[in-house]
Amino acid sequence: MRKYALAPVAAAILLAAAGAAQAASATTTFRVTADVAGNCRVSASDLVFGSYIAGTPLAGQSAVKVRCTTGTAYAVKLSAGTSLSLAQRTMKNGTNSLNYNLFADSGRTSIWGDGATASTVNRTGTGTGLSALAEATFDVYGLVPDTAANQDAAPGSYLDTITVSVDY
Repeated sequence: MRKYALAPVAAAILLAAAGAAQAASATTTFRVTADVAGNCRVSASDLVFGSYIAGTPLAGQSAVKVRCTTGTAYAVKLSAGTSLSLAQRTMKNGTNSLNYNLFADSGRTSIWGDGATASTVNRTGTGTGLSALAEATFDVYGLVPDTAANQDAAPGSYLDTITVSVDY
């Protein structure tokens, strides 16, 4: 009986070995790729001067906030607004106007514009990420000047709209 009991076990081992010898596998690889494009987000707060009294300069401040993908170089530019002149911006109330300008420094000496002309500058930076923690803040300093003409503007509310551009 022992001979018969060993025969099926031996046959099973031989079949398993034969099956294992027939098993095979093939492999390949594939690449996983992505392109990350430079991207920026920008926001700005309103600059509210308050009440102007002729003969008295009036200062104000705003902020431009920029977030760009890591390593993305950018330049922040401010438009001339409705006046079409970076040398002297103008707020309007109908046909009446009130002169002002925007500056990149607290001393209000460097006019913030598009940086394309020698008389204006822009602000630059390099992105550190798009999260709120990576946000760069650029202060905008405004001034309604005390000019020789004292800007004898008519009473009313004056407005200008500035476009903030972030080139990257």
